[in-house]
Amino acid sequence: MSKSTTEEGNDESQEPPGQPTAQAPLWWERPDLHYSKDAHTAFFGQACLEDILIDTGYLPTFVYHPARIAEKVSLLRSVLPGVTILYAVKANRHPAILEQAFRCVDGIDVCSPNEARLALAGGFTEQQISYTGTSLSEADLTFLEEHPAIHVNADSLSLLRRIGQRCPGRKIGIRVNPEMGLGYRNEPRLVYSGQERPGKFGLLAEQLPDAMLLANQFQLQINTVHWHVGCGWLNDQLDGMAKILGKAVSLVSQCPDVENVNLGGGLGVPFQSDDATLSLERYAEIVGNAIAERWKIFLEPGSFLVQDAGVLLTQVNTVEQKRLWIFAGVNAGFNLAMEPVFYGMRLEPFFLRRPEATRPVMPVTLAGNINEAHDLLTQDFVMPVPQEGEALGFLNAGAYAASMSSNHCMRGDFREVIVS
Repeated sequence: MSKSTTEEGNDESQEPPGQPTAQAPLWWERPDLHYSKDAHTAFFGQACLEDILIDTGYLPTFVYHPARIAEKVSLLRSVLPGVTILYAVKANRHPAILEQAFRCVDGIDVCSPNEARLALAGGFTEQQISYTGTSLSEADLTFLEEHPAIHVNADSLSLLRRIGQRCPGRKIGIRVNPEMGLGYRNEPRLVYSGQERPGKFGLLAEQLPDAMLLANQFQLQINTVHWHVGCGWLNDQLDGMAKILGKAVSLVSQCPDVENVNLGGGLGVPFQSDDATLSLERYAEIVGNAIAERWKIFLEPGSFLVQDAGVLLTQVNTVEQKRLWIFAGVNAGFNLAMEPVFYGMRLEPFFLRRPEATRPVMPVTLAGNINEAHDLLTQDFVMPVPQEGEALGFLNAGAYAASMSSNHCMRGDFREVIVS
């Protein structure tokens, strides 16, 4: 408990019993996401998160701060002047997120007709839409035929042939597979390009001659080469990224009419205290060394722009000790936040009202309310032991959470709130 003492040694002021004492900022606190100094309640933008959860009746609630997107876009543009930024709408398609994206990015990355329709309804033109899909149906191709100005990146010889048959003479891109990839903390589930066996994304090097033949057959102009090899990159992944760029550029060089290279997504944000923040300056240097102004650079950030622009608010409903392990159950599960279970990316918990420093600190597993054994949002996280009824948030819930949600166990009810 903090004290100040007069020269005579008397205790001049003391915080009321049971109130939290002043504590050092946590690693994730920043000007728009922090605990207040007076009441020790968590604020996002100008809003008190505890008040938001009360207002929604303690339903699982995603809270987004769209202004964060503009900050991230500015950071990218500062290190890569002239880059074309396409927001990956699959990360988060909330109308307020799309509205903010419309104001600060150059276009939209979509992977289905409905995503393209959403982008068009949000004010983007066909020329601003890049469509990189996989396993496209005939209905998908009909949509693309009806929207000739949408740019398409074909990720297979099959798709290249079918688009050529439908839309001869069209400008098009191809997605290549350099057979090298990177993922956050070397998580193999976050490597998308296939190494031990080919992945489903993109053309292999030995398929490029056939791709050129198909392009010539249907008078398709391949003006863009695209790749997407993983996600969640921080500083630890940058050395490997330089090697991947070298391999990918060698594939680009086999396509004579290329004007643009699309590096896809991949840029990450810190998920826990010992994650090294991504150095955008070093990233830009690596990209510049590989591209060397030969082609125009496109990026498709999703996670980088919106991951830390959102948090998930929940309520603790169960606290149970089983031998040496403590489980705290919350009223949300992997149906609302899939990344911890499917990709091993931890959603770090935080209290909406910071607990007093005297509370016992122990490893706690945060369990969801889905009746599946693997529904564990965070395992063995060292924290003050939660109490039943307490409000708990999860960081980095702005991307691939609500947009991937399901109604599994019919627990799909949640709210989304925008703060300024």
